[in-house]
Amino acid sequence: MTVEGVNVDISVIVPVYNERENLPELCERLHATLKGMRRSYETIFVDDGSRDGSLELLLQLRRKHRGMVVVELARNFGQHPAVTAGLEASRGKVIVTLDADLQNLPEDIPLLVRAIDEGNDIASGWRRQRHDSFLRTLPSRIVNRLISRMTRVKLHDYGCMLRAHSRPLIDRFLKYGERSTYITAFMNLLTRKVVEVPVRHASRKHGSSKYSFVALARYAVNLMIGFSEYPIQVVSLMGYLFSGVGLALGGWLLTYRIVHGTNISGLTSFVAIMLVLFGIQFILLGFMGEYLARIFGEVQKRPRYLVEKIHR
Repeated sequence: MTVEGVNVDISVIVPVYNERENLPELCERLHATLKGMRRSYETIFVDDGSRDGSLELLLQLRRKHRGMVVVELARNFGQHPAVTAGLEASRGKVIVTLDADLQNLPEDIPLLVRAIDEGNDIASGWRRQRHDSFLRTLPSRIVNRLISRMTRVKLHDYGCMLRAHSRPLIDRFLKYGERSTYITAFMNLLTRKVVEVPVRHASRKHGSSKYSFVALARYAVNLMIGFSEYPIQVVSLMGYLFSGVGLALGGWLLTYRIVHGTNISGLTSFVAIMLVLFGIQFILLGFMGEYLARIFGEVQKRPRYLVEKIHR
């Protein structure tokens, strides 16, 4: 599905999932910003199986806004597969990704494009002042630190979808066929020319966030499994640790019996210790199962997304 040839300066990719109320204002502000830059452009809206009429509205808005492309996916595949579908349909020399919720301001796009023009491969938006609840910002901070540790690229805000990329980097990224890809982290593994650009952040006017605490936790697990060997290393280290503790405890109990001639009664403590150990074993087995499931998924080579139609 990759579009051959680069014949526009800027491509803006917007994944859309149930954002009907935000789309009219987003389209007006986005296209006004791009027109003001006086460079050729295209906007690619990827409908990720919306159920609120977002696709129908996008097709209506497309008649009004020149250079607007609508990619219709067969069903809901998730934000990152939707963005990947937009990347494959893009033709720009600079590719910008933007959320549809209007919390990232389209008016900040020129700042990111300027950073790419200066020779960077990635210009990553940094929301210094976020207008989100504590329950949203705290998990994001944890995930940001986790990604920075995994990728060894320290950024303040990995969760910001307002990012700009160079064409060579996108072409490099599209050569990989991984099914479970966290784009913002994976991109940083492909280049060292990464810069953060402070951007504004607004409160959400309509709808609700698609990222719950459970979704963020799932992303954290995906990162650990997809970008490092830490879980496997933890399995080995904890195996050595508990083996050492078990040997030490066994030696102490044997010594106590020899010295005092009696055994220590502690059935409750024993049961508690065994429950903890069994719990840890199940957690570690879960990690190993995740690795095996990923391998199975890659062997099957099922598509990350299915495009129903491209309205270009």
